[in-house]
Amino acid sequence: MLRSQLGVGGAGESVQPLIDAVCLQEVDRELLKAIQAEAKSTGWSVHANASAQEPELGTGRCSSITAIVSREPPMRVLPDVVVEYKDTATKRVNTRRHAAVVLASRVALVSVHVRHCKAKGSEQPSNSENIEQTERAVVASCDAEGCFCVAAVGDWNGSVSGTDEIEVGLYL
Repeated sequence: MLRSQLGVGGAGESVQPLIDAVCLQEVDRELLKAIQAEAKSTGWSVHANASAQEPELGTGRCSSITAIVSREPPMRVLPDVVVEYKDTATKRVNTRRHAAVVLASRVALVSVHVRHCKAKGSEQPSNSENIEQTERAVVASCDAEGCFCVAAVGDWNGSVSGTDEIEVGLYL
């Protein structure tokens, strides 16, 4: 699917690309290596967050790797948007890093994977606190980098309502 969306046909021939970039979440190292290998033959650019360089967490655990695959190299690779989520029950701090780049269109693109709230029983609680914390981190990080147009795309694990700084919508 990446091939056709980013402009490479089945036999390697060029086709009209449908998009400039794809944001990926929960990428494991095996898939990341396969995408990076494909990028060498297609000319794509692949940027993964710093979690890709850390030791693996173990079988069955989310690797928390986010990545951005683009048809052309980004104008700039931004520092990961880092969010620390504090589990109020265990007092443990969990860190998520969201890959971020500035595309040639001058849009800052952030691949988001918001951490789930811990649930007791089978019911998933609202994830609004983690979502709001991530929204604030994206805005602060991109403001610090001088970005004015930001697309934060990915797995928010809940409803995103937006803030004064963030307009939520689907643009086709």
